[in-house]
Amino acid sequence: MLPLIYGSAITRLHAELALVRLGQAGIGLAHVSVFYPQHSRPRHALWTKDCAEFPLSTGEPVLVSGFLRSWLKDTVDAAESNSLAEGLRNLGLLHGPSQYIEGCLREGRAVVAAAEWDEFRASVVVECLRGVGTENIRQAMIDDRRAAILGFRFQSAEAELPMSPLGRVPA
Repeated sequence: MLPLIYGSAITRLHAELALVRLGQAGIGLAHVSVFYPQHSRPRHALWTKDCAEFPLSTGEPVLVSGFLRSWLKDTVDAAESNSLAEGLRNLGLLHGPSQYIEGCLREGRAVVAAAEWDEFRASVVVECLRGVGTENIRQAMIDDRRAAILGFRFQSAEAELPMSPLGRVPA
């Protein structure tokens, strides 16, 4: 199981700040996903491309960027789900967290999520999200075996360390 740490951003600016802070803290952006209503789409260059649209259970379209975009797209393409919450449940997320994410999106708030196996790096994610005012930070588990069956591999944290003039920055 893959730990997923997520929280709701009050505004688009909060979501953008969370992305910047996670990157500054050495959390690889390959470990981060953002769920957002179309009107709250972050302007950060990495998130304006490579996003996919998914329907909420109400039919309203929302956008997903990051690693969960690919995982969810495969469940929807395989006709395993009709909504974002159902797609998240197909990836192993329980009903409560799936409904929470959908509820935030219905209220017009973005949700920033990061996956980290390492306990220390997970605490860094929590502190980054808390530091920019992300609300209701929670942790849930996603079935990474399910994602592997879909053909995706989650990259190790070491592969995502930022470069400095002296080489890789230690975690």
